Amino acid sequence: MSTNARRYPRIVNLYSSLYSNDEIIPEDVVMAFEESNDRRELEYLREMLKEVLSDNRNPSAREKALKVLYKLTFIGIFKPLTVMPLLYYALADNNSAVSRVAVLAIGRIGRSDPDTMKHLGETLLYYRESSVREEAAKVLGEMGDGRAIEYLYNAFKDTDQTVVKEAIKALVKINHPKAMLHLIKGLTSKDEFVSKATAFVLRRIEQDDPARFEANTKQIDDRILIISLRKVLATGTDGTVCCASALVLGYLRDESVLPELLQALQKKDDDIRGEAIAALGRMKHADAISPLLTLFIRDSNTVLRKKAVSALRSIRDIYGELSLLRRSAVVADLCKVLQTDTDDEIRGYSAVILGYIKDPDAIRFLLSALDDHNASVSKAAGLALGRIGSASESSLIDVLINWQKVSARCAAATGLGIIRSDAAIDALAKVLQNAPPRVQRSAWEELKEINTPRTRSILAQQSFWKKLFW
Repeated sequence: MSTNARRYPRIVNLYSSLYSNDEIIPEDVVMAFEESNDRRELEYLREMLKEVLSDNRNPSAREKALKVLYKLTFIGIFKPLTVMPLLYYALADNNSAVSRVAVLAIGRIGRSDPDTMKHLGETLLYYRESSVREEAAKVLGEMGDGRAIEYLYNAFKDTDQTVVKEAIKALVKINHPKAMLHLIKGLTSKDEFVSKATAFVLRRIEQDDPARFEANTKQIDDRILIISLRKVLATGTDGTVCCASALVLGYLRDESVLPELLQALQKKDDDIRGEAIAALGRMKHADAISPLLTLFIRDSNTVLRKKAVSALRSIRDIYGELSLLRRSAVVADLCKVLQTDTDDEIRGYSAVILGYIKDPDAIRFLLSALDDHNASVSKAAGLALGRIGSASESSLIDVLINWQKVSARCAAATGLGIIRSDAAIDALAKVLQNAPPRVQRSAWEELKEINTPRTRSILAQQSFWKKLFW
């Protein structure tokens, strides 16, 4: 310590504490400098700390000096830019504990310094102790600066899996398309740990924040990457990685990947098949309609069958495409599902699809489904009969007026409300006078929805109480 510095009791006191055997420096020794207005004292203080940091004989003193330097900068005694050279110097310390403290200090007070990313990035890639590399990855993730992306991606090659894991987690924290690109590239890595770890975090990001996932993936245009992901999905053996590949390919929406996604529907792994179904839904391509329908009709996995319906709804012009399936074997298969499947939702979905196909051959099966024990299936059948149109009109009128089951009659009212013919309106008006209350209510709502001068006149003639409560 210099002669000039020795003139200041506070500096002497701190110097003694740095070289004492105590692991922690008393708080009052450090905070005493808050009262100093002497610029020379603070300059000598800085020089003393620099001297300690250069003392290769005592790593404990160096570590404590770094902590003091950080604290004094944090409370405003030193300006960050004046202490950064000392922190950068400490990064290369041969003691890993000292370097870890330097990494943390730089991460907290060095954000405004243009050289911070370079020094932390090089520490991440080249420092000999893995614990320091790991800490550098954590700090770069917390800083969230896009300039760290390439350093973190290069850290995927680290020989220590803990460092690789922290680099991947850090990239997740950086909300940037380039960070997403490198995470996706990790799926194609020959290193099994990298591919599995990136697969896990990609699926988690999509699950937790699908809007962020889509916003970042839609900016990716890398043909080589797409080819690599197609290969992973087609030939990969790890289920998690294949699932993530299917997920990403669906968001990239490149039509060249359709063959691999359709092929994935035949895999034994239900998780992969589920992601492939979701991806086909995002692709919105008509070529997926037939395979998805086949899966819905024939597959034994109820969850996947329901996912297939959700994907079908997403496809462009799905209803127009379905209408082209009239008189096909698909109609008979759907009718069989409607009759025999034990899952209420599946029966309801089959009725909905039959309604959009609009094949008159399905009418008798849909009429039978009006009597389904599940009211939702019954309503779906009524809607489907309404979409088929005039061919089912007389049957719906018969159900509405003559059947006993209330849920079937309500569903028939729904179907007639879609048809909207004079005969349908007459039948709906008729049951307003003499039918169970639920049936009357359904007829009222359909007439109100039709909303023509004639239906408004019919409703105007009803009793005060019906108008009041309905």
